[in-house]
Amino acid sequence: MSVSPALSGSSSSRRNQVAAVELLSVEPIQPALSRREWVLADHGARRTVHAVLLTGGEGRLKGRDGVLALTAPGLVWLPAGEAERLQVDAAGSGYLLKASEDLLMRCVADSAEAPSLRHLAARTLLLEGERLAPALPELPAAFEAIRQELRALEPGAMAALRARFTLLLLLLWRRAGLAAETESERAAGSEVMERFAHLIERHYREHWRVGDYARALGITTDHLHALCQREAAAGPLVLVHRRLVAEACLRLVQTGQPVEQIAYSLGFRDAAYFNRFFRRLTGSAPGAWRRRQQELAPQEASTYAAWP
Repeated sequence: MSVSPALSGSSSSRRNQVAAVELLSVEPIQPALSRREWVLADHGARRTVHAVLLTGGEGRLKGRDGVLALTAPGLVWLPAGEAERLQVDAAGSGYLLKASEDLLMRCVADSAEAPSLRHLAARTLLLEGERLAPALPELPAAFEAIRQELRALEPGAMAALRARFTLLLLLLWRRAGLAAETESERAAGSEVMERFAHLIERHYREHWRVGDYARALGITTDHLHALCQREAAAGPLVLVHRRLVAEACLRLVQTGQPVEQIAYSLGFRDAAYFNRFFRRLTGSAPGAWRRRQQELAPQEASTYAAWP
């Protein structure tokens, strides 16, 4: 049975519309009778970035590294995996944008400002008050344009949405002042990151806090967090934890030490907490992870390139 071009085109258009909704959404935040809450944490394999624009009222955004208090006008951008919950008071208004990390990377790659937009996308960004004022009303208009495009989903919707999303990213980049950063400032940031890496090697078994590393580097915790997001697309605590779990993996494979002994050697006072820590970062308990590695072929077990 043949399919007419008209029907085939309609089916293709429908698939593109469904894909558009799955990759990007903009929800208006409107005044209500009571406080509202959104759960933003990722579920499943798809990673999501978030942008919250508050044009009225107040709110609180809980992320992996703490809570950000928002007062209108205010905007916060959170990279994938960083957002957990958003609360907005009864008088709050604005927009909540969610976008898949895949869509973000495609838009960034297609832009002439790709290096700068990657810099923006990898860091937590908070704009408030006087820093945000020059962007009003163009930022609300940019959010609303994406929302209207999603509601209409006319032919060419995916191309239009990618263009509008890229425009929004460029607006954020400009208003954040990232365009003014000099090469010397970026080089200085790389030097600090190198020193941070050395400190991690020396102290990760001591379970230093982020504040301890920041003090040793002579910078604030906020500065350290911003540098890590920019240079490594992850928070400082995530980088320390990755080093810890990599060392745990090495010892599980290369030694016959009991899991409890490995936990103590890595500075964990409680073996049960180490088990939970290891499972959270790798998806498996240490004992199960070790057994799986032992079942692998020798040539596979001897390479650590794919370890966390």
